Amino acid sequence: MTYKPQIKKDTKKVKNWSVIIIVMSIIVIAVAMLLLTQEVKTTPQQTISGGGILATPINYHDFGEVSLRGGVISTEVPLVNIGEGVLTITFMNTSCGCTSAQIINKGKIGPIFGMASHGKSPADWRTTIEPGEKASLRVYYDPGVHPNFKGTATREITIISDSKNNGIQTIRIKVNQVD
Repeated sequence: MTYKPQIKKDTKKVKNWSVIIIVMSIIVIAVAMLLLTQEVKTTPQQTISGGGILATPINYHDFGEVSLRGGVISTEVPLVNIGEGVLTITFMNTSCGCTSAQIINKGKIGPIFGMASHGKSPADWRTTIEPGEKASLRVYYDPGVHPNFKGTATREITIISDSKNNGIQTIRIKVNQVD
């Protein structure tokens, strides 16, 4: 009886696995290179450096006690361009579905922005504020979104702009939902 070594079969298995690993590596590298060479597109969260400076004299509003029966409530916050160039606001987002906001600029009422992750914010909207001019941010709170909630809550509205001093600014509201 002659002994036949198993080396050839094992070598074939190793060669097959080596080929699979090499092919998979090439595919992964090709996909990575393709992704890295694609053009980077601007998202709503990115800002463009401009010459305007966004000032918000009020960055906090306390609604006090809020009743479910009272329905949606709102307040307005002034937005002022104190810079020497045009200020462009490109996007807004809120921290909860119960909060929304819109900008009123040059007599035009902009779209309502909400919580972007809920699909409530238009991505292709923008408005400009000339140097020295004002606009208004209208902020809404809807207690009906959380009808069983009782207590104090703080919500945020984030404004994305090309402001030279701070391209991302936050306005906060506070409510005490009593019923």
